[in-house]
Amino acid sequence: MGSLSRLAASTPSLGGKHSRRKTRLRAEEETTSSVREEEAAALARKSREPRRCATVKARITWQGKRKFEAVADSGHPVTLDSSLDSGGEDAGPRPMEVVLMALGGCTGMDVVSILERMRIPFTGARVDIEAERASEHPKVFTGLDMTYHIWGENLAASEEKVARAVQLTQEKYCSVLHMVNKTARVNYRYVLHAPGEQA
Repeated sequence: MGSLSRLAASTPSLGGKHSRRKTRLRAEEETTSSVREEEAAALARKSREPRRCATVKARITWQGKRKFEAVADSGHPVTLDSSLDSGGEDAGPRPMEVVLMALGGCTGMDVVSILERMRIPFTGARVDIEAERASEHPKVFTGLDMTYHIWGENLAASEEKVARAVQLTQEKYCSVLHMVNKTARVNYRYVLHAPGEQA
């Protein structure tokens, strides 16, 4: 009986330990829940904040008459000029010509990069662009016809992937295109060539 009495007497003590343990667990769970709520709230605030845009700088300096020298972050100078009839010296491309060159370079880099990631072997690539401009100022581009020429052995076997590469640059990747197409309708196609074939 004495043993049973001691066991009965000690039972409240065991219950107290369990109670303290449960209280501690609840406190830990509440703390974890609170931390998770704070993290979720922080992520929600961050998602609402405007994303900082990458900045690109360029300096365009007058060189006399209509000629300018342009230098951007990469450090490569480009001379811009107008025709002799417009008071220039014809020492460089016209600004709108440079826009077309930038467009061709941008979309061309996309296509060759995508083809390389797809492991499509090719030996050459070229982008031809013909543009229409508005007759009244600001004389923006109103239409673009773009042709992607790709050279390589047996490209017909990979035609679906070539078409996908061109589609991706047109619909997603080319930054220059997605500025120009705000004013210009864009038609595009691709042509596959055997190595050495004229286009």
